[in-house]
Amino acid sequence: MPRYAYLTCELKSRDLDSRLLIARHLLQKGISVVVGQQWSMVENIETSPSGVFLFKTANKIQTVNIERAKRRHRVVAMDEEALAICDPMHLRMIVDPNAISLADLFLYHSAEHRSALAGDGPIVGSPRLDLLQSERALFDAETAKCKSAGPYILLNTNFALVNSVWGAPQNVVKIATQAWHLGHISESEAREFFQSWIDTESANMKLLVEVLQWLSSHRQGRRIVVRPHPAENAAAWSNVPGVEVVAGTNPIPWILGADLTLHCNSTTGLEASYLGCHALNVNPLPTSVFSNVYVTNASPFQAHTLEEAQAAITAFLAGEKQSPPVPAQVPRAADLIATHIASLAREESELRHWKKHPLGAAAAAKFTLFPDEFKARLSALGITVKPRQLDASLFLLSPA
Repeated sequence: MPRYAYLTCELKSRDLDSRLLIARHLLQKGISVVVGQQWSMVENIETSPSGVFLFKTANKIQTVNIERAKRRHRVVAMDEEALAICDPMHLRMIVDPNAISLADLFLYHSAEHRSALAGDGPIVGSPRLDLLQSERALFDAETAKCKSAGPYILLNTNFALVNSVWGAPQNVVKIATQAWHLGHISESEAREFFQSWIDTESANMKLLVEVLQWLSSHRQGRRIVVRPHPAENAAAWSNVPGVEVVAGTNPIPWILGADLTLHCNSTTGLEASYLGCHALNVNPLPTSVFSNVYVTNASPFQAHTLEEAQAAITAFLAGEKQSPPVPAQVPRAADLIATHIASLAREESELRHWKKHPLGAAAAAKFTLFPDEFKARLSALGITVKPRQLDASLFLLSPA
């Protein structure tokens, strides 16, 4: 009889490859895998064969789905956002303690992550780092496509507050207060944090726009490519003359193909370090409460002013390159995660029926995956089993 794992995905550009890496190890361990968009999985959570659900984040909003899953399934939870965060207060803020207690197993990114949450679960690292270290060939074709129109400088923006798809910053703060756990800090600390978020991100965007304007006449024949954060209003960048906007795309090929990546304390800056690619952190308020949340705030490649950014970019384009430091990581994270999932999986009846649910416009913008595209990704990762489509952008993989 089969055993099942359900690997939820929200953003195709961010989640799919790391889930497929976990799926590859699960298939080798004899586990059937449902992988793809999370909304249909959640809608079928009470009727699908009992298995192990993997939740990539564990905020208060996700706890609702974890509670539902627990009535029928085993639950493994983690917090992928911890990858770029070093501040213990913020690590506690973005995880609901109820999610940890409800989960059969909570997985930690690092010893610091586990210590911040006062947990006792296993440390497994991040499968996203596996992709950067051992699966880089997966991105060769996409990287070549990124470079096909000529060399470029990449701006990975992350202004989900001040340039948000949800409108005014106050709307985003409201959503954050609904999702995050704030019980461990005082009201004044919460106000200070959210005001620092607004002030820091506003300053970051202002300086990056100034750098972008300067680059327009100092690019030395290079394209300027802007990849906005998925929660940003991408149209705001489309109005900038001479800029190519690549919203909704996978950041890794763009980083690999770029001559230089600019970011503002973005996870993509950390990923650039693991990839061995040069990245400059445009960081006007390095001592702010919000800046100190992020690992990249300690990067040696910083520019706090327009003049510093101009000097750093000019030196880089003149050939004065430096090797970025590579932070330590837990190796083979995907295999470790798959091992823990497999340990909880139990034999169940065959998955014969799946109720389809329309994928709304917002969800489709985050995760649309066509069968041929999925098969190509499986092939690139060396997964040879034939997928069965359960719903739009959702598939079942069964061991050979």
